[in-house]
Amino acid sequence: MFGQNEIDFQFLAENSVDIICRAGIDRILHYVSPSSLHVLGWNPEEMIGKRVDHFILPEDLPILAAAIASDSPAG
Repeated sequence: MFGQNEIDFQFLAENSVDIICRAGIDRILHYVSPSSLHVLGWNPEEMIGKRVDHFILPEDLPILAAAIASDSPAG
């Protein structure tokens, strides 16, 4: 059974015009909001199970790497 926080998150994610994703430490997408179809042209089901990196432009990958490094305990 969902707790209130999960219910609130689900409502927010499914009704937002922004793409909301949930990924693990391995950067694999576990949840992608329905707005991904309108914004990116990808169904959530096409994105789930893939690494976040798959959807980042190659020239932006260093920015992603720096953000991950600065958020890590060793960073």
